[in-house]
Amino acid sequence: SALEVARALELRHDPAQASGLSAFIHRAARQEAILAASRLISSDQESVTLHYLMDHVRHHPQIFRGASPGELDRLLARWDQDWLEWREFATRLRAYRDRRLAHLDRKALNEPEAFSSIEISLEDLSGLLEFVQDQVGAIYGLYHNKQLDLQPLREEIGRAAGCLAVHLHARDL
Repeated sequence: SALEVARALELRHDPAQASGLSAFIHRAARQEAILAASRLISSDQESVTLHYLMDHVRHHPQIFRGASPGELDRLLARWDQDWLEWREFATRLRAYRDRRLAHLDRKALNEPEAFSSIEISLEDLSGLLEFVQDQVGAIYGLYHNKQLDLQPLREEIGRAAGCLAVHLHARDL
């Protein structure tokens, strides 16, 4: 949801030029999308994350009563392979979260160049969240023997976010 709001606002407003309420909402939505994504892909052993979920699938195949072992093996192999493509981005996302959002690091004042090199684009974030959605959807499908369709919800949020962006753009003019 936060990603869709940030996207809609970026389509209407140049984030560098936006001011007032639209800039505040864009920044808040963008930050929430980044925080949510970094929580989902965290490798923290104590948290319920995508890694935890995949480990649970790997170690408890018996809960997927309708799935054949081959289906679970393919799902896990795809996860292992596809995650390699996202690891570097996940590292950057974690660094961005830690240095810019979660902590007020002294380096921000003393070494600002250390922070300017870490940027997170909405396109990369969107790709990561698509990857997460695909993995969760596959697990859901094997567990419930039906597809998880989030597209109607996504479209509804996109429409509402677009209306919000238009309204905010009109106010900022």
